[in-house]
Amino acid sequence: MRSQDESGDVLSGFTELGQSGQSVAKNATWFKDNRDYRAHIEELDTYQRLRGEVDARLTAATSLLDIGSGGVFDFNTDRFPAVTALDLFLDDQQLSKLPANVTYVQGSALDLPFADQSFETVTISMLLHHLTGSNVAQSWANVQKCIAEVARVLRPGGQFLLVESCVPSWFYQFETVVFQAAGATIGKRMSHPITLQYTASSIAALLRQEFSRVTDEEIPKGRWVLQFGWKVPSIMTPVQAHVFTAGN
Repeated sequence: MRSQDESGDVLSGFTELGQSGQSVAKNATWFKDNRDYRAHIEELDTYQRLRGEVDARLTAATSLLDIGSGGVFDFNTDRFPAVTALDLFLDDQQLSKLPANVTYVQGSALDLPFADQSFETVTISMLLHHLTGSNVAQSWANVQKCIAEVARVLRPGGQFLLVESCVPSWFYQFETVVFQAAGATIGKRMSHPITLQYTASSIAALLRQEFSRVTDEEIPKGRWVLQFGWKVPSIMTPVQAHVFTAGN
């Protein structure tokens, strides 16, 4: 199945499985050459703090897979001899700025194009809430598939480090009620893709289905966060960043 973004570039093969064509196209359009978004990620205190937390938690590895990075890394790539960056796409400017030890691979987080047990370390940062399908159940199935794919390509004894924006259960329930209507509204009126954020406990429970060692730590927010691409005071949103680590 093929999906075409608003610039006319064709993204082939990434709308099978559960991610909807609208989700793929919106994510492609939103993140492509979005300098304002990347500047916010680099500058805002919340994301600077997250980068420090991720870098501190990553252990030495000869092979590291970063899924959905968009060319913006939450760790010092110089620490690793080989880094594979997987995404639906990177624009030419992003590709030209990749460090020499980073290899870009185009692909889906729901169907990783790698053999079993290929990597010592796998990282995902702020991706799960973007893996939306046409409804809530399909969106959660996408998250399950993504985590199962990570478990498949991670070597025994390896490390999986996941950063995700999580919400309280009351807010998740609200999201599920308005998901269909919000998707239609966002699809027509906003350039930002539809998202669905999950509770930390549900993500931790899912990780425990695939991994024997799981930790979950809430990372305090700074003064500012991004909501639908807008810079907002962190006190105005219930969203809370969590860092999960997992392995067998």
